[in-house]
Amino acid sequence: MNTSFSLTAISYHLVGGAGDFPIDGLKSLSVDRFEKQLDHIEKNYQVISWPQLRGSLAGNSELSDRACLLTFDDGTIDHYSVVFPQLKKRGLSGLFFLIAGAREEGLPLVHLLQFFVAKVGEQESRELFLKTADEKTRALFFEKEKECLRDFPTSRFDDITFRTFKRVVGRYMYHEALPILQALFQKHVGDSKEYAQKLYLAPDMIREMKNGGMHFGGHGARHRWLATASSKEQEEEIASSRNLLETIGEGPYAFSYPYGDYSDSLRNILRENNFVSAFTVKEKADHDDFFAIGRFDANSVKLQ
Repeated sequence: MNTSFSLTAISYHLVGGAGDFPIDGLKSLSVDRFEKQLDHIEKNYQVISWPQLRGSLAGNSELSDRACLLTFDDGTIDHYSVVFPQLKKRGLSGLFFLIAGAREEGLPLVHLLQFFVAKVGEQESRELFLKTADEKTRALFFEKEKECLRDFPTSRFDDITFRTFKRVVGRYMYHEALPILQALFQKHVGDSKEYAQKLYLAPDMIREMKNGGMHFGGHGARHRWLATASSKEQEEEIASSRNLLETIGEGPYAFSYPYGDYSDSLRNILRENNFVSAFTVKEKADHDDFFAIGRFDANSVKLQ
């Protein structure tokens, strides 16, 4: 079976400005920039929905060479308050990837760190983390930091030291870093569960968005770097996504790898849980693997 196809998929995260999020200082795409991007996309592409892509992947239809899919990661509140009205007004559909366990269990590491950094600053967050960690954890951090800088010596969007800090605590030492960041968040920001209730989409918002033509996919239970998680953890992350999506609508479903991090072993787990495609962060428009569909970061969208 030929799996080659062309698709311009765009990846968005936070969209909005002051007052759209539970804490100030978060990096986000402005509403004005988002609207201009949508103008550009509508002019130059044919925006398709997830069911249209799913039908094409199943061989039931063909995509236009101008096909474009709008995707939004993490299921944050701005996707309801900012993004949804814009898409609905234009008659467009988006595919929203939800973090399954975040609203009930509190902020996952990715947003613990993001909120913490917004509160105390990039350099200060690294210093406080190392000051709070015990000697063994600090030694592990410095070891992994050298490894990370060797393997990933450049940074596209962040300062290289800060980018490396984020990658090390999330990818290389998740279990050691999580309780430290939870304690720092509690001390310097507040209660993680309270912030999670404010940050993520509530069930009634999801229902309204679904009724308004939006679609939903999986993004894991805790936004883990999946390639470095154990087999059991991989299965739990993906099964949690499936369980949540089954409460929203019928499959099969799409999955977005947190951080774009994936391995060959994940394909079988995804298939077993009724997922028929998965998205990475590799920027490309020509694809040959349903479980490694590339996406362009919203910051890469060039306006004409």
